[in-house]
Amino acid sequence: MEKDDIRISRLKEAMRNRDMTARELAIKANISEASISRYLSGKLSPKLDSIQLLAKALNVDPVWLLGYDPVVPESSDITIKKNSWLTTIEQELTADNLEKLKSFADYLKATQERGTDT
Repeated sequence: MEKDDIRISRLKEAMRNRDMTARELAIKANISEASISRYLSGKLSPKLDSIQLLAKALNVDPVWLLGYDPVVPESSDITIKKNSWLTTIEQELTADNLEKLKSFADYLKATQERGTDT
């Protein structure tokens, strides 16, 4: 099976597993419904930035969506849990609240770098 076929099948699989329509995916990923339709039919291959958006919307690893099987070292369990938590938060917050969270995280980072962390 070619990589494009694998990508299409994995995109369809992830959508099916989440009971998500092309329209719902388009809204959640902020990609046009026409583009999603072309991805699913194989008429268009998504660029890397679109792969990232699709993976985030579908809560899957972008490497997997590209047709590869990501290898996860055993020592990365904590990182996986953190990334899973962050992914969940990103999907549950509105865009406005997500932007506020990012701003707050930037503020905390700057505070920490200045040594004024309280």
